[in-house]
Amino acid sequence: MGKRGFVWLRLFLTCLVLSLFLISSVSLAVARTDVTSSIVLVKSRLLGNRATGMAYLDVGLRNIGSESIQGPVLAVIDSVSTDQVTVENADGTTDDGKPYYLYDGELGDGSLDVQETSSTIRWYFHNPNNLRFSYTVILLAGPDDETPPALTVTNPLTGSVTSNSTPLITVEYSDDGSGIDVGSFSAEIDGQDATAGFTVSASGADSQIASPLAVGTHQLMVSISDLSGNASSQTLDFEVRASSQPLRYLFSIADNDWIFASPGDGTYVDYYRRSELGVSSFSDLTGLSQVLPDGGDLYFVLKDQVGILQSAADGNNGVYRSNAQLGLADTDQLASLHVGIDGESIFSVQDVSDLLQSEGANTNTFYMSNAQLGLNETALVNCLHVGYDGTIYLCNPDGTIVLRSVGDGTNSTFLTDTALGAPGSILNAFAILPETTPPQLSITHPVDGAFVNTTTPNFTVAFNDTESGIATDSFQAALDGADVSGLFTVTESGASYQVAAGNELSVDSHTLNVSIQDRVGNQSDATSNFNVGVLRAIPGATPTSGTAPLTVHFTADGEDPAGTIQRFRWDFDGNGSYETYDEIARDYNHTYNTPGTYNATLHIWSSTGATTSASIPITVQNNPPTATADIVPSNGEVPLTAQLIGSGSDPDGSIVLYEWDFEGDGTFDWSSATSGNTSHTYTAVGSYQAVFRVTDNDGQTATALAATTVVNTGPPGSPTATAAATPTTGNAPLNVNFNGTATDPNNDVVLYEWDFNNDGTFDWSSATSGSTSYTYTQAGTHVAKLRVTDSTGLTGVDQIPITVNIQTSLSIQSDTVGFFDDIGMSASASSQYSSSYAPSRAIDGNTSTRWQTRRYYTPYYGRDTWFEVAFNLKQRLNGFTARWYSSSYRMSRVRVDVFGENDSLLYSQEMDLTTSPSSVSLPGIDNALRLRLTALTTAHTQYVILNEFYVDSTTMPDAELIPTGTNINSSISADSQVSILVKNTNGDVVRTLVNNEQRSLGGYSDYWDCRDDYGAVVNDGAYYAVMQYIVDGQVRTLDLTNTTGGGRYNPPRSNTGGSTSNPLVFEPFKDEFLPVNFTLSRASEVTLFVGILRYTDTRIKTVTNRMPMPAGAHTIYWDGTDDNGNIAEPPPGNVFVLGIWGYYLPDNAMFMTGGKPVITNVSADPNYYSPFSEKCDSYGNGEGIVLTYDLSEAADNVELRVYSLETGNLLRTAIQNNISAGENTFFWDGKNNNGEYVDIGDYQLGLIATDQQGNASMLKYALTRIDY
Repeated sequence: MGKRGFVWLRLFLTCLVLSLFLISSVSLAVARTDVTSSIVLVKSRLLGNRATGMAYLDVGLRNIGSESIQGPVLAVIDSVSTDQVTVENADGTTDDGKPYYLYDGELGDGSLDVQETSSTIRWYFHNPNNLRFSYTVILLAGPDDETPPALTVTNPLTGSVTSNSTPLITVEYSDDGSGIDVGSFSAEIDGQDATAGFTVSASGADSQIASPLAVGTHQLMVSISDLSGNASSQTLDFEVRASSQPLRYLFSIADNDWIFASPGDGTYVDYYRRSELGVSSFSDLTGLSQVLPDGGDLYFVLKDQVGILQSAADGNNGVYRSNAQLGLADTDQLASLHVGIDGESIFSVQDVSDLLQSEGANTNTFYMSNAQLGLNETALVNCLHVGYDGTIYLCNPDGTIVLRSVGDGTNSTFLTDTALGAPGSILNAFAILPETTPPQLSITHPVDGAFVNTTTPNFTVAFNDTESGIATDSFQAALDGADVSGLFTVTESGASYQVAAGNELSVDSHTLNVSIQDRVGNQSDATSNFNVGVLRAIPGATPTSGTAPLTVHFTADGEDPAGTIQRFRWDFDGNGSYETYDEIARDYNHTYNTPGTYNATLHIWSSTGATTSASIPITVQNNPPTATADIVPSNGEVPLTAQLIGSGSDPDGSIVLYEWDFEGDGTFDWSSATSGNTSHTYTAVGSYQAVFRVTDNDGQTATALAATTVVNTGPPGSPTATAAATPTTGNAPLNVNFNGTATDPNNDVVLYEWDFNNDGTFDWSSATSGSTSYTYTQAGTHVAKLRVTDSTGLTGVDQIPITVNIQTSLSIQSDTVGFFDDIGMSASASSQYSSSYAPSRAIDGNTSTRWQTRRYYTPYYGRDTWFEVAFNLKQRLNGFTARWYSSSYRMSRVRVDVFGENDSLLYSQEMDLTTSPSSVSLPGIDNALRLRLTALTTAHTQYVILNEFYVDSTTMPDAELIPTGTNINSSISADSQVSILVKNTNGDVVRTLVNNEQRSLGGYSDYWDCRDDYGAVVNDGAYYAVMQYIVDGQVRTLDLTNTTGGGRYNPPRSNTGGSTSNPLVFEPFKDEFLPVNFTLSRASEVTLFVGILRYTDTRIKTVTNRMPMPAGAHTIYWDGTDDNGNIAEPPPGNVFVLGIWGYYLPDNAMFMTGGKPVITNVSADPNYYSPFSEKCDSYGNGEGIVLTYDLSEAADNVELRVYSLETGNLLRTAIQNNISAGENTFFWDGKNNNGEYVDIGDYQLGLIATDQQGNASMLKYALTRIDY
């Protein structure tokens, strides 16, 4: 190839190398500054020897940058395009084997100035195969670096003990020479490579341990190199140890980036990094203080800086107090610091003994001398903290011990570096964390759960704080949500408020909430839920106003916190004369015939001898008068002279004024004190709504029905119409015979028309007569209008009102509904002959019992007749069999309806039942909840009698228990729009079964499935069916809630004693209470009381007072205590007697039962308990009382309530959550809610279970006696 080939190769290499110099440089282990971009190579021609395979060129360096470059300079051959070409005469190689040429003497004075060119060095390449190749060069400048980086692990500390099993490991490093090689960082934990878990920067590395380290000793090793390859490493051991103690102390150590915290039990945790305090440059903290808990600001002093800084640990800080504010010179440096609760600063100054104090008002005062602290005169006070009680805490001179001094000239060891978890560390700053214990606070009267028998109680609150002290101005109090803080007198130890006369509390439940803070802001709260109860009569009356005669339903009740109410008396007229006398409350109906206001008064006597009364005003109003009127003729040609005939009546007075407004313009044109009859001539054509009004002697007025006083006048020659009807009032269906006649001046009436409903449409017409008939079914007043027309087209119009009365009824098929676990099927029917022939008798499995309808309650007499069974689990219905009393008393043709959830109709079919028994197959109807047979015809005209009804069905898979509901039966005697509602005891509508539905006259049965409008099963309790219907646009209500029920009776009972011949013995403190077994035929309110047999008016205990309960068998227990919580004892030779009364719920009531959990078989072990018996340890711990109980169903929670029998106060509450059905236990340690053992005495240990729907069980309890 010769010379041309050699020159071509040189040119190729030169161009390629220059282009590569523009690419970013490559990092090398040699730690010099990369100056590749500031220097160009000045090269000679590339020459070569084919025989030896050598190529060479002379290369110098030229500085094209803007600054002088300090030598020496290394020209590193970073890469060659082929491994068959090598650098032959390099001055050396880098740590990673790259050849380089050293330009040192070639730089003259040791540097390369701007635009200066160095001397050259000849570079040799060995290329034995004469290949084309390229290479890249990197230029590095600067002296050699042989010093390793500075490396420190700042957390964990060497030899330390941390309670943080997931610490943030922090490492700091720096290098003043060639700089840190970030990529060289490595770390091992317990011999395992942990480098990947670190976030590495130019100045440090952090690793947040994710998986908790095991308790025990661990080893950490870290290393880092600089860019010159100099390496540093550190290996340290630290221990992870569990600690349950709260953090109590803050400290910092020399040359460390952290503020640490410790409980003082030999462990520590990392607390704050200085960067969180806004300290960016490394500087030791020499003073540290935190005044408020829960993240309060930190106050600190930095070494070699002035003033006090403040930070919320949010990465920022500011000056809290400057040197000037502290009364110091600008150059004075603080050596230690404490900031107190009130903001005062206590500190020492560098190189100055003694402590100073400043309020920040540009001055300071002496606080305490070194001598008082037990230090020599020249010692510097550092690591300063001042306790709430004035105790001084400071470090010894070498910073390894925290000393304590009370200023008496001595000091003693308080904490060591080992106790802080950092043995061998030098403490720079120390502080005790603010106390986090809230003050002790209790409402001492009334205590939580108390029953207060005064309406002006004295509230007393006690509090104290043994650390930072009470902040009395922080006291807050609210009574029933209203702020009453200003009414309390507050001292250092408590607060009190006496309710004054005129501000009496209501007899009701109340809540007092109080709070207090200590001086560092720790707050305590206390609540007392208490009841105010005084002897009081509670009369009830419905209605409290109306017109005479007014019948009022009265109920009697009362509260007696100190005894038992033994007598009830009513003075219905409020005249001081009592009409009734009862030892047990009962309901009364009283009728007021004379208008007036009566203060019906209930008077009660207590067993304590106290009496009281309360009144309800009953307002009996005067009956308003009634007015009737007619106008004859009411229509015809003008001028029309009409006779206006009016009359009035008043059942409890007299009419004193008669008035006519002839035109209906609001002005009464005529009046008389004696008569309502007059005449008036209408001269203008038109329609006039005349008004007739009467006034009685009490000033009440009435106007006649508008339909009877309409006057229609026509032009001359108009005919006159006269409308008549028989009857004009009655029950639906009301068939009315109408007779319309007319007179005409020309005697040529050609058309008679009737508009029966006054809707503008004439429903009937005739050319010859005005006589016809029409049947009304819609309730209300209807205006029938007659129009006659003569041959000239002139008309006359008359009208007559027709009133259709409406009677309504409402009844409940079953007054007890809900979950009945022991019954899979229940029965109901359209009627029953008596309770002995109830529908349930047809499903009792006994063919000798039967269901029988009431006489004449069959389709033959227009009665709805049906029999229905309901299931509490969804069924697949395959058929049924009806065994009739005989074939003669069967339903002969029926409609079979099957209903599912939400009353949905699943199946309906008419069929004949020809024999007895009647067996019917059904097509496997799934999810059935009700099956009804409705008789279309019956074999007997007067009765249906069913001996037994069998259903062929299987329970659906995974079927849930369904509550058994009831049919709400209603009837209307005329057509109307009807709503059927279910209300709760508060009067709120929980279910709308029928919503404003247009119904024809007749009977209806609407099934309530015990659910609300949202489909949820309602909670246990009483509910009421109400019917609303519309007459003449007005909503009327049939609600039996306040007008029925209350009838008193004695439920049959058993297993109760009390006679001298057969006393029943029971032992309350052996979990043996007296059972009272009784049966309710209907849902009722129950009152159970205990008296003494041979003493009248001596009741010692009211166990229940009109407590609503469902129909069925029940058991109530008496625990043997009287109303004052004492164990009852009869007089010598006498015994107790039990009394029980039932009060029927209203006729429209439905009692939901079975939805709430039931607690039974409650027992306490032991019943006699001493917290300090030999069974307990020396502190009285480890023993208590175990309550064992059975739970009918899973409960969301079970609450323990401990009451004092002596005071009735609730002393302890506790909750168990997610309790399973079956036998369970609850432990009570004998303590109240304040953690104190209760006093000697007798206690009631009650349990209440609540399910997820909020249904709460009855309180069931055991008795225990506490002694010491």
